[in-house]
Amino acid sequence: MIDEVTLTDAVNIILDRILTPVLYLYEDEALEFICFADVNTPEEDFRDTEEALFLNLGVKAEIIDIRNFDESDRVEITNTAELLYCENDIVKFLFEAAMTADKERMMGFKRETLKRRNETGTFYIN
Repeated sequence: MIDEVTLTDAVNIILDRILTPVLYLYEDEALEFICFADVNTPEEDFRDTEEALFLNLGVKAEIIDIRNFDESDRVEITNTAELLYCENDIVKFLFEAAMTADKERMMGFKRETLKRRNETGTFYIN
């Protein structure tokens, strides 16, 4: 568990180093800050920011781009993780709607694949 002052400081460190319109906190076995970073953000920036959190605040955490999760997990994150930062309410709505649409698209693909297998006996297109 992390106290509010430390959490606020951690959010500020992350936002200073990683461009993201949303930031979630997921606490399970470890602290995970989940963001939607600019696609050009190098992985090294994530690791450097994690190190800065530890050196400045003593917080051991992982920072993860939400695109590293599958569609179902993304929706789960937006529904259950604590929203720490959001640029504004419109961004939050659009972001969560996009995550839900991604999941629906993947479910449609799965349904089509199963239908194809039932009709042709194979998952592959003949």
